[in-house]
Amino acid sequence: MEALTQELPTRSVPRDPLAVRVAALTSELKATRLARLRDLEERERLAERHAALLEALPGGVVVLDADGVVRDCNPAAGALLGEPLLGEAWSAVLGRVTTAAHAYGGELALRSGRRVSIARRELEGATLLLVSDVTEAHLVRALHERQDRLASLGRMAAQLAHQVRTPLAAAMLYASHLTADLAPQDRADAARKLQGRLHHLEGMVGELLAFARGDQAALVPVEVASVLEDAALDLAGRLATGGRLTIRTRTPGLAVRAHRGALTGAVVNLVVNALDLIGPAAEVLVEAEAVDGPEGPRALLHVADNGPGVRADLRRRVFEPFFTTRASGTGLGLAVVQSVARALGGEARLAEGACPAPHTGAHFVIDLPALPVGKQEAA
Repeated sequence: MEALTQELPTRSVPRDPLAVRVAALTSELKATRLARLRDLEERERLAERHAALLEALPGGVVVLDADGVVRDCNPAAGALLGEPLLGEAWSAVLGRVTTAAHAYGGELALRSGRRVSIARRELEGATLLLVSDVTEAHLVRALHERQDRLASLGRMAAQLAHQVRTPLAAAMLYASHLTADLAPQDRADAARKLQGRLHHLEGMVGELLAFARGDQAALVPVEVASVLEDAALDLAGRLATGGRLTIRTRTPGLAVRAHRGALTGAVVNLVVNALDLIGPAAEVLVEAEAVDGPEGPRALLHVADNGPGVRADLRRRVFEPFFTTRASGTGLGLAVVQSVARALGGEARLAEGACPAPHTGAHFVIDLPALPVGKQEAA
């Protein structure tokens, strides 16, 4: 008997909407919970990383609340500022670690002997202070400043020595006359000249120190002719070994406001520069004259020689401190000339020609404001 089969139609049972909604919400809640757990884990890892970074930082970090109380800090802050820090008012911390300080920012000297720099950053409702140890940087800076002061002192001493060397040579020349077999009158004359040179040296040192201080009260009316006479006396010892010096003034009564010793030293430096370069055959002319300038009368002091002159490629550098082309030179002579001229309201320059033969070598000019001839104050 053949079996008969019959397929019954499939009937779908309707799902409960509430159950479907509950299942969906459960799935969403599970996904949200997993996301929150992952977020919390990430936050914990970030917090641990930040904490490790704060502990590893070489500088201190201090967090203050709105009342200026320390709410957080890293170990470096405690090492620099000392414990306790947490819960302490920042003003109390500063009072403990230093004698005087600004509440925020700046560089502080600690009682421990170290120095710290504090930078301030504002956060939401809090203040972040970054504390850096700058002790070594401060020591290096202090060392550099000390070296700069010593270098400045050395330059000033070198300039002063360069200024007094020539008049000192004249004084030594007159002193040597006192030991020679001279007539009483000649001996007395040598002693008088020696005393004059020593007094001049004393005055030069005082005026140069006033010049170094920028003491404008040391500027007094000075007749240029008297300055040239002083220069000739100072150069007497140097000229005894060779060289010829001619001094003249084209404008009688020409005067300037100056440090007499400093201006004399500037003229002497220019002459000595020529004598050292040319040697016993040197012929040097020192000439003073008054000219009219756009801003009033000017006093020009020319110093010209019969040497080879200054090469074109060196003309711009001749007044630079410590620049010299001679192995035995100091490089200070012309720098002193320029500094003196500028201190007196003028300028020193290297001119071209304008002097009679045989003075056709180097030609320097000290250009200064002049007092009106016949109206200047008594020097």
